[in-house]
Amino acid sequence: TVVAAAALSAVLLHELDAPWLKSRLLSVLRARAGLEVDYRTVRVRPLSGIAIEGLVVRNPPPLRDLAPELVRVGRLEVTWSPASLLGRGSRVHRIVLDDVAVAYASDEQGRSSLDLVPRRADEARAPSPAPPRLSRLIDGLLSSSPPIGRVELSRLAVTLVRGSGGRAADRLVIRGLSLRADASPAGAGFRVRLAAGAAGAPLQVSIDRDGSDVRPASGLLEASLAADASPGRAQASVDLRVAAQTFAPAAAVGELLHLEASALFDSARGRTELSLANTRAADGAATLAAVIELGDAAGAVPVVREARGDVDLARLLRLVPADLVPARLARGALRWRAEDLELGAPLAAGRGLLELDLELGDAQASL
Repeated sequence: TVVAAAALSAVLLHELDAPWLKSRLLSVLRARAGLEVDYRTVRVRPLSGIAIEGLVVRNPPPLRDLAPELVRVGRLEVTWSPASLLGRGSRVHRIVLDDVAVAYASDEQGRSSLDLVPRRADEARAPSPAPPRLSRLIDGLLSSSPPIGRVELSRLAVTLVRGSGGRAADRLVIRGLSLRADASPAGAGFRVRLAAGAAGAPLQVSIDRDGSDVRPASGLLEASLAADASPGRAQASVDLRVAAQTFAPAAAVGELLHLEASALFDSARGRTELSLANTRAADGAATLAAVIELGDAAGAVPVVREARGDVDLARLLRLVPADLVPARLARGALRWRAEDLELGAPLAAGRGLLELDLELGDAQASL
């Protein structure tokens, strides 16, 4: 009996994309999860992994005229090994998602792709769990052995579409995204490193906008991201450069954003310290450096331990289309500094410091 069951299981695993079995599987999935799913091929190797090609999750019927598919994955691979199945190392060695498209649609009635996805009755009634304390969040996520060794996401396209009268009133399509995440043991927990592009080889991210209610426009960004997280700390850097764009043809910007951030999580004291360094935007027209402290206690307000910044108002206004802000400055600068400032609380005498230095000259406005 055991041999016969094993033989039958082996046959079924090799026939998952056969029409007679595939139709039954998809019917069960539709009845259980309320999702319309399809796939082209499935290959299962019980001791090494699974590969799926042409995986599709369709958008709910009321929104399919705006975006037929909620998710499309050209290739999905999940790999493991006999040792990992027995608990040695990461349970899953690698997850690969290639040629991925995600489309989120909404209409004038307030319906959206995710709102219309059916949920089980017990899920709808279940209370939301209390959010974890921020200072313990990273430790809680990274305090065990890594469940997945590597995740590779490539050729991701994201579409956001707002409909009106059954037509796409405003559609934004972002293409060329990718991300790689690697996990490795670190002390009693593990370390995660994220990378998307690199300083010498950034991602080429295209952005296109169209629709009946908007002016068509497009742009090309060069983007890179690097992040590193381990128990107690995290850091990240982001670079965005504009290679070409027609959203604001008169605006000439090279470096859109450079950001360096880090965080220290002190779970014993219930505090998290966020730091921003060497942050600049719009070719340096705005700069920022700051250290902010966040407490876990209920009602705790963020405290700016120290911060400073400069804003070249004249340069920023020149980057904004005149029909949005009909004003120009020949000279305009804002310099500011803050210390021990509680955000959202009144500035009490003797507590906290906020200094502003504003310079304006030759202002022109069109009304």
